[in-house]
Amino acid sequence: MVDALREDARSWESRSGIRLHLAIANECRLPRPIEEALYRIVQEGLSNIARHSRATRASIDMTFQEHELQIQIADNGIGFDRSRIADGLGLRLVHERLDRLGGQVDIRSRKGHGTVLTIRAPF
Repeated sequence: MVDALREDARSWESRSGIRLHLAIANECRLPRPIEEALYRIVQEGLSNIARHSRATRASIDMTFQEHELQIQIADNGIGFDRSRIADGLGLRLVHERLDRLGGQVDIRSRKGHGTVLTIRAPF
């Protein structure tokens, strides 16, 4: 997953024109179904940034802890008011994938101040 993510991040940065910082700490292999679900979740986060954020910078920070992976996906875009915008299909799929893994996502966004998704998934 990590190697595929590194490659995809470079490609995404080139296609989107948005600078992307990728940081990975304590990298380890996870069972394939977990890796695939988390990879798709990160792809959806990047897709939303490219489509909606008008960001110039984004970051992905992954930290493998003893029994949990934490992923933070952030951008410096326009942000949004969560109370005024319902989760679209992409975010619903993120919630569904994380529910199957026993994980959770926290979405923080403020109009004019970017968006931060914090994902936690046990393994």
